[in-house]
Amino acid sequence: LTPLGDPPLFVGFLRGVDFFWTTANLWRETLFTGGLVLIIFLALDIVLHRREGGLPKIKDPTPDTKVRLRGLANLPLLAGVIGAILLSASWKPGISIPILGIGLELQNLVRDAIILALAFLSLKVSYKNHREANGFSWGPIAEVAKLFAGIFICIVPVIAILRAGHDGALAPLVSLVTSADGQPDDLAYFWLTGALSSF
Repeated sequence: LTPLGDPPLFVGFLRGVDFFWTTANLWRETLFTGGLVLIIFLALDIVLHRREGGLPKIKDPTPDTKVRLRGLANLPLLAGVIGAILLSASWKPGISIPILGIGLELQNLVRDAIILALAFLSLKVSYKNHREANGFSWGPIAEVAKLFAGIFICIVPVIAILRAGHDGALAPLVSLVTSADGQPDDLAYFWLTGALSSF
């Protein structure tokens, strides 16, 4: 329900869609869908639990142990990541640095630098044995990096097409997400990007 971790919503956020727009406008639908899934899960769980009533008991392979929370030093760092993202949306110094013909806005560079610094700081403040106990490896991070790189590379021509507007190759698509007065229709953008990202 927020742009955090969701590339299409994040691109919308970078382009001016309010950070909490989806949260404020879709909480009812999310509550309904989540409630429906929980009811179906509960019904299935009850039915399957009753079927197990006459079966022999299996020894628990993971006996109860004391629940502990470790790595609390990372919570402020996670808050810092969210803060850096919100900062990049609210702070607009109007400075753009051209790199290879692309203007990179200062607030985005600062955001990325803060996030990288927090990631390295997390490696310093968290214990290596905690990461090992959780089975931490760089594999999933590398996969997500490849996925995001692919998504953002593919978004570049889409943004160019959208900038061309009604004169571009996808004029019919642009008219679907534009209101009669020529302004972007946030709801149409949300549903169209959501439908496309579901593929």
